[in-house]
Amino acid sequence: MKHASAKIARMEKRWQAYRDPLSVVVGAAAVGLVLSRAVELPPRQLGISVLGSALGVNINAPLIFTIAVALLVLVGSRSMYQQHPRYDDRGRYALLHLILPVMVSVTIGVLTVSIEDIKIWALAELAGISLLGGTIWNEFRILDPVERERPIRKWLALLTGYGVLLMILTVIRQGGLRTLVAMPLMFVVTTIVGVRLLYPAVDEVEDAVLIRRRRLLILSAVVGMMVTELGWVLRFSALGAASGAVLLLVVFAVAVGLIQKGITRSPIERRELIEYGLVSAAIVIAVLLR
Repeated sequence: MKHASAKIARMEKRWQAYRDPLSVVVGAAAVGLVLSRAVELPPRQLGISVLGSALGVNINAPLIFTIAVALLVLVGSRSMYQQHPRYDDRGRYALLHLILPVMVSVTIGVLTVSIEDIKIWALAELAGISLLGGTIWNEFRILDPVERERPIRKWLALLTGYGVLLMILTVIRQGGLRTLVAMPLMFVVTTIVGVRLLYPAVDEVEDAVLIRRRRLLILSAVVGMMVTELGWVLRFSALGAASGAVLLLVVFAVAVGLIQKGITRSPIERRELIEYGLVSAAIVIAVLLR
């Protein structure tokens, strides 16, 4: 009993050394998000013509600070991860653990920019910063092979990926973006999240590194294309932004789950197929009957 307690104490002491860099990254991100609301910059409209269609983007303070915070989280998290003793063992796959923190930071900036009430905005920022800190910490811990096999780490990464994707898909659907912008954006976002969620399964296959990376990119792009095609069809439906985003997330989740099974060559049991089918059907019916 004493030996186990001493081992746990040593592990916690080892992880404690990395919490200061985490605090710096999260604190800097929080300051950047506050500045995005406090600082006012003259907006600027940038426009281009693509295939005869005029496209424009409004450059303003919230957009600039959201991009700055995302870059800060990217650089700060990578610097923190490089201090991990197992960072070099993971090779280039270690960089994939930057995807969720960056996506969370972008989601926070996009969702909170339209909140007018200062109290609600402050609560939303606090919740978002807490989620950002938890995501960075979870991804950092997953770099350790022992931590990577813990179910809680896998589930936290999975739920974070699904949650962030649901919010971004909702924003894309209700943002009034043109199809020429919305569909490529949807494809890029779902492909990137797919890369992060599929790579653990691809990494288990005993193939050459180049083959594994190529397979990861192709399969993630296939998932992204499936979601994007359905998203294009839903633009002609009467479904609301949130309802359509839920349907897109169901397709994404089912595709990722089945592909993970196929990659690892694990047999798909009848029980699992029934679970996938029933849960997906229940969600789809609930959305359509709203």
